[in-house]
Amino acid sequence: MDIKENFLWISNLRVIAVFAVVFVHTASPLVTKFSELPSESWHVANFYDSIARFCVPIFVMISGALLLNKDYEIGTFFKKRFLRIGFPFLFWSICYVLYSIFIKPNNYQKTHFFEILKKLIRSLYFGSAYHLWYVYMLFGLILIIPILNAWIVRAKKNEIPYFLLLWFLTLLFKKSTFRKL
Repeated sequence: MDIKENFLWISNLRVIAVFAVVFVHTASPLVTKFSELPSESWHVANFYDSIARFCVPIFVMISGALLLNKDYEIGTFFKKRFLRIGFPFLFWSICYVLYSIFIKPNNYQKTHFFEILKKLIRSLYFGSAYHLWYVYMLFGLILIIPILNAWIVRAKKNEIPYFLLLWFLTLLFKKSTFRKL
């Protein structure tokens, strides 16, 4: 498979995942209103929400396919990723904070500059909007990818499946599982 074919199937998969994200964001608000909706409407929304949940793992796998097993300078890698993701994230976080302070109904109050700044810093740390959780996860991936990449480039072919098997097995045992022992 040549490079163009490789990127074509990734692009097609990305389009499917984007539609799935739209399904999730459309259906999720309805799923949370279980007692307020007719049963049939809730079940339809839950169905669409459930069948589209594959979108986030697909985007994570696409990121891995495009970023791993490549040779790059670490400073350039971080600069490129954080500039491309960090500035839009910061912009939208500021927009959400300002919206929640000045426009959101029943939330307007005279707010001083330092309180706005404090709320902005808190929202960047704790999250300004629930759907931006993906960006925080993406920042984590960007931080770990150079470490994984350095290992993958040097690992023998049989070491990678072994690592994935160990990783999978550790995921089976959550912290709560060990409390029961």
